Amino acid sequence: TRFTLLPPDGAGNSLCPRAASNDRRRPSTTYGIWLSKVHTHFENIRKLRYKYWRFVREGLVNEIVDLFSENSRVDFGRPTLQAEGKQAVAKLYQTVVGPGAPAGTTFPRGFSPEIEITGDNTAEATWMGEVPKIDAKAQKVTKTGFLYHEEYLREQGLWKISFLKISYTFIEEGKLVTPPGAR
Repeated sequence: TRFTLLPPDGAGNSLCPRAASNDRRRPSTTYGIWLSKVHTHFENIRKLRYKYWRFVREGLVNEIVDLFSENSRVDFGRPTLQAEGKQAVAKLYQTVVGPGAPAGTTFPRGFSPEIEITGDNTAEATWMGEVPKIDAKAQKVTKTGFLYHEEYLREQGLWKISFLKISYTFIEEGKLVTPPGAR
């Protein structure tokens, strides 16, 4: 995981903790408190993303929409798969993962986040991801790879997704094979 840290005013011009302190052997208290807050923000953004993937896997549209800010935008890389505003985002997710979604079981996952806190209540991240989709009836597996570019906004103390864009990197298809001994 790569993080970009922007030190607080008065904490020095360097990311080196020692630069923020008169004692060159240990960080300043101001820098330590700031670093703890930044770490908490990173973890909360990760949790937001992990919830998103779980809710997508389980088809929980209302819970997915709760992860988005009021003026959110979504771009799944196709003109018919874009939305602006929370109501439009809800409608888009109804068609993508809701009861009317195409058949199959999905297992979305992501990794290698690059998170940057860009302001007191804003952040950006890029995640690598992939979604294996199993269609047991057709005995087919499709795995889609992509990059997520996201922007986040903190509303009432909670991080929300304000912009989500997917750039596809690969699509791989194969035959579903039942392992020996599986039922």
